[in-house]
Amino acid sequence: MATLYVSGHVNDQGQIQLDEPLRIPPGDIQIIIETASEAELAADDAQWDAQFAGSADLLRRMASQALADDVAGRTVELDFDELDSDDP
Repeated sequence: MATLYVSGHVNDQGQIQLDEPLRIPPGDIQIIIETASEAELAADDAQWDAQFAGSADLLRRMASQALADDVAGRTVELDFDELDSDDP
């Protein structure tokens, strides 16, 4: 089982509307709802922004290394069906 984190809102009719379409194959899902106030969301965004701002150089180096690994053939294509498998 894979866990995805998505955001959205509940409309006046009580229906969930996601901010972006899910990029998963059709099938059954379970939904866990966590509510958050605007202030909590803003504080969370600010914390992530601060963490990323402090690591921009590291992220650039990691991205460069990942691209170099891909060009050199040291990567494999991600197979979502394989990730969802219970086989070790």
